Amino acid sequence: MLNQLTRKEWISKSSTANPKGLRAKAVFGIPAVEINQIYSPICEKILSVKESRTSNKKELKSPLILGVTGSVAIGKTTLSNILKEILEKAPYDFETVIVSTDNFLFPNRVLEERQNLHRKGFPESFQYKEILQFLKSIKKRDVISIPTYSHETYDITEKMKTIRSPEILILEGINILQDPPPSINQIEPQTIRDFIDFSIYLDAEEPIVKQWYIERFLSYCNNARYDSTSFFTQFKDFTEKQASELAKSIWESINSPNLKMHIGPSITHADLVLFKEHDHTISRINIPSNWF
Repeated sequence: MLNQLTRKEWISKSSTANPKGLRAKAVFGIPAVEINQIYSPICEKILSVKESRTSNKKELKSPLILGVTGSVAIGKTTLSNILKEILEKAPYDFETVIVSTDNFLFPNRVLEERQNLHRKGFPESFQYKEILQFLKSIKKRDVISIPTYSHETYDITEKMKTIRSPEILILEGINILQDPPPSINQIEPQTIRDFIDFSIYLDAEEPIVKQWYIERFLSYCNNARYDSTSFFTQFKDFTEKQASELAKSIWESINSPNLKMHIGPSITHADLVLFKEHDHTISRINIPSNWF
């Protein structure tokens, strides 16, 4: 059961948490005040609740796995990077690695063969069993190599990334709290969320997230003018209006249905919910009932 707090209520209560390592500068474009009032206290509370696992590094039996989820374009990667920045610096100094479940999407050629490319991001477009195997290996502290996904080429690349037993893994992706596809659910009793020690869901009004998606799409189109390998090269000569209309169409036909049917409902499994405003500030927080 989560308790909802306004930003003001959160700041008042979290001031007693005495967060460490306060910042004087912005982190990944997020102002220092936001880091100090919102994200540093969150890290402090997560670690304090898990102190039996994290107070002594030598006693860590398996990595702490944090999950970050929410809609496409809502800022999952930015939040993951902020958490990593806080957790791997003094006074915590935890070796922290970020992995996106995008790395486990089926390659485009496979999706095309299955006539499912238009459903990229939906549950069936992920290699769910491979994600579970990855998490099992992480929990056992195995060294493991995984594929990498490129948003620029819109596909799995030939590069592999080696994960070497981090102390904290931040798993970021739209599907980490969702139920598995029916085909997997029938043969695999575990879900991705079973491996996550603490999960954060980023939320915002859909029109706001839609606008962020359009802005990101325009940025990719603009960058494609200087990168012939980009998937978005095909749109590089579009006017801003044409590109915006295409982005709106993609949102309405793909991202919005996916949000309503699959991503949004998974909020019920989150341990913490952050509500974002149009300027990316946090206005409300749903916190675990045992935090204060």
